[in-house]
Amino acid sequence: MSRARARVLKHDPATAGPRRDRLAPGAAPRGRPAATVMPAPALALALALAAALGAGAGPGCFAASPDMGPPADPVADAWAVYGAGRFDEALSLFIAARGDSGDAALVGRALNGEGWCYLRLDALADAVAAFDGAVTRGADGADPLAGRAGARLAAGDARGARDDARIARALEPAYASFHDALGAAALDAVALLASLRLGDLGAAQAELDRVAPGNGLDPADPSSWVVGGAPFTYYPPALLAAADAALAP
Repeated sequence: MSRARARVLKHDPATAGPRRDRLAPGAAPRGRPAATVMPAPALALALALAAALGAGAGPGCFAASPDMGPPADPVADAWAVYGAGRFDEALSLFIAARGDSGDAALVGRALNGEGWCYLRLDALADAVAAFDGAVTRGADGADPLAGRAGARLAAGDARGARDDARIARALEPAYASFHDALGAAALDAVALLASLRLGDLGAAQAELDRVAPGNGLDPADPSSWVVGGAPFTYYPPALLAAADAALAP
């Protein structure tokens, strides 16, 4: 798997979010990193969490009903634009909604939206910084943790990604995104991929058992090291093959 290349964001913990002077409301993000290419298995479920990390990110699922009229909540307005697939524009709206507001709840929700926009735009360091601010403020439950898990996995921080996925699962076992078509299975996929990257085979097997119950692999039984009809001499390659098959589209 290739390592994602992300820009280094100088982040002030006191603001708990990306620097506001980085993007003026209505302006497009500048200096985006090159798109990260992840293998197909990762894109199957783990990016359900990072839909823009491979080719062709489509619109999100959140959209206002035509008869609702303009939302009174600027964060809801920004999510509607995100749902239409206009991530640059949505990012500007989330930043404008945050503004200089002293409302910690609104700021947290806006930062979560910023994080998902940055993730869609493959600006991984910015995404992590925005999700940090949302998590600190307790915004949107497990959603910013799920986003940060995807961003950290793509950026090569496997341990941080796994920690976030596990915390998100504990917080919301039936996690379902309100803006994209992803749920708890995506968190399981991130935890599996992160465990494999860490070389933690025991944890990877446990995560595989969540993703693909009845996969039949037993680390102590060489006769079980068969995936798709192909026998393996060693357990680690068999585990990798089984994970690959479980996460395939």
